Amino acid sequence: MKPIKTILLAFLVLLITVPSMYLAGIEWRAPGPADTHHDWEDAGVFRINKEPARASAVPYPDLPSALAGTAAASPLVRSLNGPWRFFWARRPDQRPADFFRTDFDAGHWPTIPVPSNWELHGYGIPIYANTHVPWARVGRMASATIHGYPPQMALFSGTNPPYVRKDYNPVGSYRRTFELPATWDGREIYLQFGGVKSAFYVWINGTRVGYSQDSFTPAEFNITNYLKPGTNLVAVEVYRWSDGAYLELQDMWRLSGIFRDVNLIARAPTHIRDFYLTTELAPDYKSATLNLDAWIAGYESLPGASLALVIQGHQYASPTELAATVINGGKVSFAVPVDRPQLWSDETPNLYTLALLIRDAEGRHVGAVAQQLGFRDVEIAGGQLLVNGKPVYLKGVNRHDMHPDVGQAITREQMQQDIRLMKRHNINAVRTSHYPNHPYWYQLCNQYGLYVIDEANLETHGLRESIPASDPDWTAAAVDRMTNMVLRDRNHPAIIIWSLGNEAGRGDNFVKMKAAAVALDATRPVISEQMPEISDIVAPMYATYSAKDAATLPDHAAIERTFGMTPFWKYLIKAESTDAGRYIDHWGEHPANDKPLILVEYAHAMGNSSGGLKEYWEVFKRYPNIQGGFIWDWADQALRKTEAGVTFWAYGGDYEPPWMAHDGIFNNNGLVFPDRTPQPALHEVKKIQQWVNFQRRGQQLQVVNEYFYTDLSEFDIRWQLLQDGRTVDAGQWALALPPQQQTAVDLPEWPQSGEVLLNIEVALKTPRLWAEAGHRVASEQLLLREQPPLPPVQRQVVNGLSVEQRTDALLVRGEGFVLGVSKDNGLINHYQIAGVDSLIGELTPNFWRAPTDNDDAFAAHVEGASGWRDAYANRLTTDVELVENTDRRVRIVTRFRLAQRRASGELSYTIYPDARVQVDFAIDLSGAESDREIFRIGLQGPINPTLDRITWYGRGPFENYQDRNQAAKLGTYQLALDDFFVLYVKPQESSNRTDTRWLVLSGREPGGLQVTAAPQFDFSVWPYSQAAIEAATHSHKLPETGIHTLNIDLVQQGVGGDTGWGMDSQALPDYRIRPGQYQLTFWLSPPAPR
Repeated sequence: MKPIKTILLAFLVLLITVPSMYLAGIEWRAPGPADTHHDWEDAGVFRINKEPARASAVPYPDLPSALAGTAAASPLVRSLNGPWRFFWARRPDQRPADFFRTDFDAGHWPTIPVPSNWELHGYGIPIYANTHVPWARVGRMASATIHGYPPQMALFSGTNPPYVRKDYNPVGSYRRTFELPATWDGREIYLQFGGVKSAFYVWINGTRVGYSQDSFTPAEFNITNYLKPGTNLVAVEVYRWSDGAYLELQDMWRLSGIFRDVNLIARAPTHIRDFYLTTELAPDYKSATLNLDAWIAGYESLPGASLALVIQGHQYASPTELAATVINGGKVSFAVPVDRPQLWSDETPNLYTLALLIRDAEGRHVGAVAQQLGFRDVEIAGGQLLVNGKPVYLKGVNRHDMHPDVGQAITREQMQQDIRLMKRHNINAVRTSHYPNHPYWYQLCNQYGLYVIDEANLETHGLRESIPASDPDWTAAAVDRMTNMVLRDRNHPAIIIWSLGNEAGRGDNFVKMKAAAVALDATRPVISEQMPEISDIVAPMYATYSAKDAATLPDHAAIERTFGMTPFWKYLIKAESTDAGRYIDHWGEHPANDKPLILVEYAHAMGNSSGGLKEYWEVFKRYPNIQGGFIWDWADQALRKTEAGVTFWAYGGDYEPPWMAHDGIFNNNGLVFPDRTPQPALHEVKKIQQWVNFQRRGQQLQVVNEYFYTDLSEFDIRWQLLQDGRTVDAGQWALALPPQQQTAVDLPEWPQSGEVLLNIEVALKTPRLWAEAGHRVASEQLLLREQPPLPPVQRQVVNGLSVEQRTDALLVRGEGFVLGVSKDNGLINHYQIAGVDSLIGELTPNFWRAPTDNDDAFAAHVEGASGWRDAYANRLTTDVELVENTDRRVRIVTRFRLAQRRASGELSYTIYPDARVQVDFAIDLSGAESDREIFRIGLQGPINPTLDRITWYGRGPFENYQDRNQAAKLGTYQLALDDFFVLYVKPQESSNRTDTRWLVLSGREPGGLQVTAAPQFDFSVWPYSQAAIEAATHSHKLPETGIHTLNIDLVQQGVGGDTGWGMDSQALPDYRIRPGQYQLTFWLSPPAPR
């Protein structure tokens, strides 16, 4: 009976933990041709009765409403957002096939909010996939191995383009009713879906209207002839997967449904169907020509009508008609001179409102549209990308339309939060990775000043050798996606570059996509990361910043010999930057290159990462034709999930059944956490990318204004002089320094004793759209006088020391303290001050850290790395000796040899009567075989959990590491442990502070522990053990054991982050621990009065 009970129990657990809808699908059925043709399995069918793409501007009835209104405020737009009746079917043959009929009873169906992703409302599951089709079964994956590269991207188990799974392809059926306003009589009515994934049909009043693919651009249908008086029914049938899904293999959560706004739009019989505006600036940039083409629908029915061009803003304080002309055909064009326009840029996002107004022959307003207008031009000249004739740096991030609570149905408020955070942290550019974003995002970029790379909804990552390549079956769909984006977005001044998509391979179809884009808009460069020969900008991803870092890259020739690469992979691996070679500085060293280089992805920010950003920007600024890049990426993409009453950040594997492939933690690469709380790395980004910089020149300070449009008179420049962490003087410099200029100011006089620091801040004088007056935009710290840390001050005590020899330990007692040293392992295992235990366990040599996400990418493939995890526990020998024993000083020495690399070391403890303990830790690591295998050198031990207040003099206040500490200033800081500790989506090494002079741990009660080092040390404090952090896959799985951990380190390897996979995810060579001999000295003592 016991085996039967076990089997039944296992089945019940499976039934509870895996939704029943998946049980029937565990037996895999590969997709293939069906007996019946389906539009959603035909690469040549992606639009049926769908309106051609157009600009996203909406109609207004007259000029005043167009100039004053928003899309939501137009009386000619009615939102269909809100609750819809909804039915979810696991596969197409289970859908209610006739649900669209007007006599179908759906009253018992539940409702679902529109817009939304249905997986976040309990229907089906989110699937996280990086490169593969989301229905892939666990098996061979099309992703790089952790230590090199695969021979080619394999077709995944079950993929057979254009066919998709038959046994699991959810279908969502939506219904709702609506009534039209009486004021809409006589107008044409359009139904617009802002975004639906991945394919859908629409019916009105039981009649099928059309079909659409391309999830991230609008689908619009003219439904005028399908409507009836009174109540109307709209029904929508959405397929989770279609042939279009093969073109949407982006690295993100794969979600479904109607996830963007749904609107009814009323247009007059004669209306502005579309328009295209450009600005052409004069060579002196003091005048411009405003060019506009407008396409007029139904112009024949309104003879004598005219089209007027009206502008408002800046020098046009009131609406001003620039031009008007009689409409004599379907296209009307203007070329209007404008004197002294206020130019648009990231620094000066000067916007006008431009309105197009149709008037009838009597001058009555028939209809109008409005558009944000920015005067700016973009060109490539002299090997540089120029905006308004000036070279620009793109200090960018990649951003997904994604939020942990609403998925891809991101709200306007959430978008506003994103752009404010970006601007506040010196980010001036965004790449819409990897699809056109919500239309509102572009309005914000226009308003706030953010340069945009607008990217087509095309990624075939795991299949890119085959699709779309040069396959004619996919040409029309690929070109359609490009033209949809360009036609929707080409009027936005913020967009300065078009992208043909992401990681979609090479082939003739990209040549045709570019030709289609240029035919619609020839004013912007077009990029292709994987076809640089057609790209106007060299746009690699994850290219190493400098040839001096060559050792971090794998031997590509050896890889090719091993795997026998296909031609595509030979190209991709060997020429990450094409003619630039594998290192971006190679491109910069050749001034004859006629293209700029901009990294579309770099500085992979997965987990505790973003090390080495300073080195990248040193190269960017060294060469005029290297103009920045886009960090991968903006926000962690974890979803907020609740299970058993516990809410946590969920990632790949937290929803998918065991048989379904996923990519785990790999979608958490943000500079901000999923809820937009800034990560420590964001501070580094702000510092490295600041526009005002300082350098000491003797007794003067060189001030450099790196802005292109902004004078430093717009800022307050404040300074503060600190001596040993305390402010001793402060002041302000008044500077009027033009853009791209530099000047020198005298440094204030400073004390000639102690450690002296000069802190400088540049702050806004007046508020901006994205920040309040006083917001800091730049900062610097200069060490004017260095003072090596001094040992703790000796306290006067009466009583001397005594040593008690126990069987297992040496106990050293002095006035008000006890110190214990184990005879077995030679470690301090107890330190009690004034009756309160400070150290409550062994202070152990430590060479390991709970692996960061970057560490996970390479450490398992570095021979010998894991052996350092328990190196001291697995030591070969230990010799503990009491070498000095007087009432004024006791010295205990522990000598040891490790099994790992035959390393040897010594721990020396010198104890004084006033409770001071000098710890000398020497270690010979000359036997280590590389600088890749050791993560830290220090001591680690448990501390009293009541010591939860941390005060230190060192870099802070936020977490920092040796390759990510430019933003962290030296100073005296105090934080509660809850604020000190950083918990990443996947728990890992965190919370380090570098260049620490002293540290005090205290609590609510008197007492505590002080650590003082010579010269400096790194430290961290955790409310968990290192083993617990390493074992936990999620934050909520960290055990509440009451164990707090103190780390005292001589050095810790940097966090790295060039990539998040392979050997080059490790820290740059300058930030690793090389084989050699190391010495750490510090003192333990009671806290000194401060």
